[in-house]
Amino acid sequence: MPELQNTEGKYNLPTILSVTAGFLIIFSGSVFSFWHTAFFPHVDMMMGSSQFAGSFFHAVTLRLVLGSLVIIGSLLMYKRPHEIRQWGIMVLVISAISFLGMGTFLIGAAFGIVGGSLAILKKQ
Repeated sequence: MPELQNTEGKYNLPTILSVTAGFLIIFSGSVFSFWHTAFFPHVDMMMGSSQFAGSFFHAVTLRLVLGSLVIIGSLLMYKRPHEIRQWGIMVLVISAISFLGMGTFLIGAAFGIVGGSLAILKKQ
């Protein structure tokens, strides 16, 4: 699989973990959206439609944006191995934010934190 190799010819574990984390964070946003619209379509009547619609929209949007940023950071880790520490810091911070802001699918945020930490510790 040459597309998963960096310029040194070794597999880049931080990149693989971080890309997986980004997709899991995006997946959690999709599942969250589906779950609440399919199984709880009238929950907004109990909470007030404007409050629920606003918080629901923000939660799903936050997950999609944070997951996309983690994927971008991890792809830049791969494309620019000489800047892997900077991109690892970006992935670590964004994953920590998604870890704090999400109540489900914490495995994606955990993968991002591990991937970002490995990228920071990686020797250049």
